[in-house]
Amino acid sequence: MQVPVSPAQSTTWSELATMKARSALAFSHRSTVIIWNLIAVFYAINAAFLLILATLYLNFSDTSGALNFLTVVFLYSESAKFLEANYKLIGVAYVLLAAPFCYGFVKTLRWLMRNRLLTVVVPTAQLNIQATPPTRNMNINELIQSFSLQGRNSDALLLMIEAIEICLQTWQAYRTSEYIGSLSFNQLYGVMIFINCWSTSIIHYIWEHKRQCPLMARFFSVLADLFLDFVWGVVMQGMLLWPYWSVFLDQSKIGDMLQIPETPDRELRQILVLSEMNFLVNTFPFFTELGLHGSKTELTPVLESFSPYLLGNLAFTDCPALGMPSTLLEFDGVQTIAIRRSTLIEWTTDVAINETTFPALQSVQMIDSIVQCVPTGIMQHRFPSSFEWLRLKSTDVNAFIHGVQDAWWSTHYFHCIDCGLTAPPQALEYICDMMDLNIPDNALTTLPASLVGNKSSLRYITLAGNSMMSSMDAEVWTLVSQLFLLDIQGTNISTIPADAVSSASPDVAIWAFGTPLCATVSDNARPRQVICERQLKSA
Repeated sequence: MQVPVSPAQSTTWSELATMKARSALAFSHRSTVIIWNLIAVFYAINAAFLLILATLYLNFSDTSGALNFLTVVFLYSESAKFLEANYKLIGVAYVLLAAPFCYGFVKTLRWLMRNRLLTVVVPTAQLNIQATPPTRNMNINELIQSFSLQGRNSDALLLMIEAIEICLQTWQAYRTSEYIGSLSFNQLYGVMIFINCWSTSIIHYIWEHKRQCPLMARFFSVLADLFLDFVWGVVMQGMLLWPYWSVFLDQSKIGDMLQIPETPDRELRQILVLSEMNFLVNTFPFFTELGLHGSKTELTPVLESFSPYLLGNLAFTDCPALGMPSTLLEFDGVQTIAIRRSTLIEWTTDVAINETTFPALQSVQMIDSIVQCVPTGIMQHRFPSSFEWLRLKSTDVNAFIHGVQDAWWSTHYFHCIDCGLTAPPQALEYICDMMDLNIPDNALTTLPASLVGNKSSLRYITLAGNSMMSSMDAEVWTLVSQLFLLDIQGTNISTIPADAVSSASPDVAIWAFGTPLCATVSDNARPRQVICERQLKSA
């Protein structure tokens, strides 16, 4: 059939002839099978990945499940409450997202079973290629057809979709960088965005400009986009989730993951689709990169350059003379304040932690640091009710910790690891809902019942490495009726009271490697809850 050509169209006749010559594009049988198999695999893996995530969420209430385990181990209680309230909604959302991929897989499988050739045919009689712009008389069906793979507006549609997709991917990469601590992973996002920007242009240059085959350019652009979406949505997200899944499979790795506790918390918030408004976390760059010593005069202008609505995790690292500036009070949404490998010389009540100044604070950490002052800012005022985790590690706190009374009342997880303690701090008496008491590698000789005997919420006690400890009060031993773990490895404890043995919970584990209890008492005489094999100490 001839296509009428108006005078205005005569200049496009050679182009039309080329399109007519290349309007039917057929692949060989081998190429067809390979292409359709690849598409089917992409659909199947996408659908399987989304359905696995849906299954994880819908089984959140299963206490032995992976999602419940990761939530309990790594997330703060506020984050856990969000999941508990929304896990069904998120699970159903993943099912709905998986539905189109399942449909595409089934449809593709039917084509494979019928063994059809993949043919892209453009009927030249219906091309209606014009050099003039389309008129307003075009009906809706023709307009829709013009955006199909064969239509003249196909390239414009592809470019528009690519532009929107690149903008969304750039925003996602930016948001993810605020949560994910891996530099290489964040750089991988940049590489993927770069490839996505240039893939369509390169394909069109090869197939349309060099080989004069625009339909093949369009087809391979769609195929490349499918592959890039697969890498972005499945491969990279799987890379994020795998370290946590491996911890679930081998729970002895928990200590390694908790070395920097706020990092797993931030990453899981990203992976588990938690509320951005409630859990927006930006990490301040390491101060060593800025060449700062940590003085107030240095830190004030730096902190003023950040939005007080965004900063959620503030870590001072490698500061030889750190003083807490009053500017910090502007960041009332901060959730974690961490000091690592630094020397603290000033933290006064001007920057005190309390319900008014830091209402969202959840964690305070001092790790591998030196305290050269009495930090009244964390001693004299009651912490906010949101507070959960106090972590002191390889930091001598004897100069101030025994002066703390009820300031840390809301703490759930009290960790004082290798802090040079010769006696448990009196602050323990005022902590009402403590779940985890972790004070290993100190110089404790006993654990008084007056400090922990009334803690009905206590589930974990770690005293490992206190080699001078030879006994505990009888009332402390009665806690084995409610504990999940009592770690006394490396202590000098040799006996367990009979009352404690009879009332011990069947679920409690008493780790006793390196104690006289394991060295001198026969296996038959030891309670079955006592485990004498070496266990990984809590981080």
